[in-house]
Amino acid sequence: MAPKTVAIVGAGPAGLTSIKACLAEGLKPTVFERRAVIGESLSACDVAVELGFHSKQVYQSMRKGCYVFPRRGDGGWPFDAIHGTRWRGLMPEWLREIIVKRCLERDANYDAYGLRAERKLSHSHRIANDFILNQIVVGRVKTRPAICRFFHRGVEFVDGTTLDDLDAIIFGTGYRSKIPFIADEIVSDNPGTREIYKYVLPVRLTHPSLVIVGIISPVGAAPTCFEMQARWAARLFAGKLTLPPLTEMLREIEETREAVFQISNKRGIKVVSFPYIENLAEDIGCRPNLFRMFLSDPALAIHMMFAPLVPASFRLVGPNTWPGARDAVMNCWNNYLAGTKGRVVTKPKQTWTKHSTLFLSIVIVALVMLFCT
Repeated sequence: MAPKTVAIVGAGPAGLTSIKACLAEGLKPTVFERRAVIGESLSACDVAVELGFHSKQVYQSMRKGCYVFPRRGDGGWPFDAIHGTRWRGLMPEWLREIIVKRCLERDANYDAYGLRAERKLSHSHRIANDFILNQIVVGRVKTRPAICRFFHRGVEFVDGTTLDDLDAIIFGTGYRSKIPFIADEIVSDNPGTREIYKYVLPVRLTHPSLVIVGIISPVGAAPTCFEMQARWAARLFAGKLTLPPLTEMLREIEETREAVFQISNKRGIKVVSFPYIENLAEDIGCRPNLFRMFLSDPALAIHMMFAPLVPASFRLVGPNTWPGARDAVMNCWNNYLAGTKGRVVTKPKQTWTKHSTLFLSIVIVALVMLFCT
């Protein structure tokens, strides 16, 4: 029998992972895309940073403040790699927020910079930018409150202050997540009322022949989220995944919507990566059992717990396993340095032995498993 043909609109990160997943399930993907633009940083701060090098003065107006996430975390490691691990995902939300907030405020005075958000971290805007804080410190960028009104070549802010003789005003106020070529009754233009099962499948279809990959805003490992969405969709198209009744899908959509609202105070498309990925992996059948793995391969289990949530960790068991998955998980920290370590350096001797580190890791894993079971 000829393989089913799957049309993929878009060749960005979500589209590329969809192509790979379809090929793995024996489907024939066809891509429709005129250009691929990859970029996930918030444009307003990016523009402010660049203008700061070329303009006399830049003013950035914000209504509710924000938190600035650096790309580098403790020890120079990528910030998302350090905080996007399984053991962090198993922490209570309030504890995770305290840890992340302390890391963010350790190197920045949010009150002095005028960035302090009105709401708690999980309810506030998050910006990934390494330069905006430096531009504020040296005075190239100055923060201002929300704009009250515009007048000829100037603005008035809500605190009564004004700025005159502005050369340009740039709106970096975000965008609406819409899919104009799909009927509103299938995918609503309002993210808060969309009926999309697992954030992938519109449920108001007669046949499950349309999926949406990559429309979510994950807090954490975005590429892994997109790959798991694509694998889930590919197995659905291949007839290897059974959907529950419509009433059950609608109930789960509403429960997920309320859970997201409790975390982010918004009814939209923001999801926390770890529980969402684990949920998709459970459906696919590729979710690793860390307890069993700890008994058979303790070194791998420890890496799975404390290493970043890389896609290879979901290629160890279940469908479409990969022989190199274990090595990819075990060497993921070294892989992060592959693109930057152009000169080999001699590291100073560690005060802790490898055995001490291994023993401490085993104790932590055991405690986490004890309190989470």
